Amino acid sequence: MALGRKSLLYIAGAVAAIYFGVQALRYRQVANKLLYTLGAVSIDGTKIRVTINILNPTGISATIKSIAGDMLTNGNKIATVQYFGKTIVSANASTAITIELVPSVLGIVSTVANALYGGYKPNFKLIGTANVNNISIPLNITN
Repeated sequence: MALGRKSLLYIAGAVAAIYFGVQALRYRQVANKLLYTLGAVSIDGTKIRVTINILNPTGISATIKSIAGDMLTNGNKIATVQYFGKTIVSANASTAITIELVPSVLGIVSTVANALYGGYKPNFKLIGTANVNNISIPLNITN
């Protein structure tokens, strides 16, 4: 018995829906499995640079489209993190992203004041969100 044209369209639509559903699930799984660490943090005059290391332990590449949030040191906000680029993290590989931050004057003044009292070792923390494969992933990275 031959299938009608309408039946073939329904079957093709169902196959496409299943395919794209599986792809979306795979992208979400990859996005949730990426590992983030803070690399070097440097302050040069009014510029703050931070390196974020991203490890992809999966067999599928991931695309980082943006990272946004706040950089804290010992609880004080020292900068706003804004990265709007396209970085591909290959499967079973790591990638480093270096970001120039927008400093917060009040946070830097508070940090310098704390440093003057001695025994100060900066503890950096990045709190924000990453757009990975068009999925919003919360970040909470400490050094």
